[in-house]
Amino acid sequence: MKKRFLITMFATMVNIGLMFANVADPIHTHVKIGNLYYDLGSSNTDYGRAACIVAEGEAPNNYANLTSVTIPYSVSYAGDTWRVEEIGTKAFYNCSNMTSVTFGKNVVKIGDYAFADCGLAKTQTLKFPASVQNMGYGVLN
Repeated sequence: MKKRFLITMFATMVNIGLMFANVADPIHTHVKIGNLYYDLGSSNTDYGRAACIVAEGEAPNNYANLTSVTIPYSVSYAGDTWRVEEIGTKAFYNCSNMTSVTFGKNVVKIGDYAFADCGLAKTQTLKFPASVQNMGYGVLN
């Protein structure tokens, strides 16, 4: 009887473990929403889940044809909503056609070289929102 109980308990625990192992973990899930690519993280901030705008694929310069960009307040994907809090390293690197950026009020971090070699540096003074707490190296280099 005791052996049967232990086998049943073990099988139940294995099934529970498999059930949780099959849950999709959105950490580092790259998705395209609109004309931008995002790294959707599962980390929770004080205000909910956070997202980072990233360059498409491995190489920068994937937004080369953009002339303007609006960084949204948040994005929705697969029934969840993420606050857009970060512009990743080299996200808009070498976007020579870009002449304007509108920042969402949730942006708190701008990665290294995020707008380097961009048309922005030549055409206007880029005004970063007051919400930005961390700015990487060479953002407009």
